[in-house]
Amino acid sequence: MDQQKFRLRLNLFDSIVLLLALLAGGFLVWRAAAPHQTEQVALPQTQQVRYTIRLTRALPILEEIVQPGQTVTDSARNNALGTVVEVQCEPGTYFTLSEREHAWIYAPVPDRINVNMTIEANATGDDSQLLINGSYALRVGDKIYVRGPGYIGSGDVIAIER
Repeated sequence: MDQQKFRLRLNLFDSIVLLLALLAGGFLVWRAAAPHQTEQVALPQTQQVRYTIRLTRALPILEEIVQPGQTVTDSARNNALGTVVEVQCEPGTYFTLSEREHAWIYAPVPDRINVNMTIEANATGDDSQLLINGSYALRVGDKIYVRGPGYIGSGDVIAIER
C-alpha cells in the first residue's frame, strides 16, 4: 500500500485566522501569568458641608415645627441628610409666566410660606457632585424630598457651601 504523506494546505484566510487565534491565546496566557500590580486607590476625603434646601409653598405651621438641631432624612430613599443649622421663612411664591408682562415672575401664594433650611452634613466627592454620608448624590438644582420630626416636604437644593 502506498501511503501519502500528510500535507497541510492553508490558504491566506486560514493562515490569518490561525495567526489571530494564536495571538489571542498568547495574550490570555500572558494576562493570567503576569503579576498584577495593586492600584493605589485614594480614599475620598470627608469634609463638612452646608447646603440650603428651599421648601416651597409649605403650610405656615412649618415655621414653628422646623427647628435648628433636628436631623433630616430623605423621605424617598431613607438616607440621612444631616442636621438643620438654620431656618429662614419667607412668604410663599412660585415661578410663573405673566401674560400681562410677558415675562417669568415670582407670584405670591396666599396662606403659604417658603422655608429655607440650611443643613450641615459630612460629604465626599468632587466639584461635579457631593455624596452626603457616602450614599446620597447632591447637586445644586436637584429636587429633594425631606422628612423631619413632624413634617415632610419637597424642595430644591439652592446652595452648597464647602
